[in-house]
Amino acid sequence: MTIEMRVVISLIGIVLFWVIIELVKRQKIREDLSPVWLIIGFIISFGAFTDLIIDPIANALRVTYPPFLLLVALFFVIIIVALYFSVVISSLKSQNKELIQKIAL
Repeated sequence: MTIEMRVVISLIGIVLFWVIIELVKRQKIREDLSPVWLIIGFIISFGAFTDLIIDPIANALRVTYPPFLLLVALFFVIIIVALYFSVVISSLKSQNKELIQKIAL
């Protein structure tokens, strides 16, 4: 990967990091959800250097196509994020139900 591509990918991650911090400051995103997005911004910034890390790991695991290993890792990250948001949504649904019942009484 060229140095220009590494710089662009790193800048995208830094911009995402900054946008998330601004959204938290303006209270557009709740503070308890912001760490997930900050981690994603960090991963994107770190993504500029993944080929330096993924290639040796892929060689050690005897994976013939190293980007596939990255794809599998990203798939698991997406599953974990989806699970986290499912837990948050379930919690909010329960809180709404309790609130509706209190208001009804």
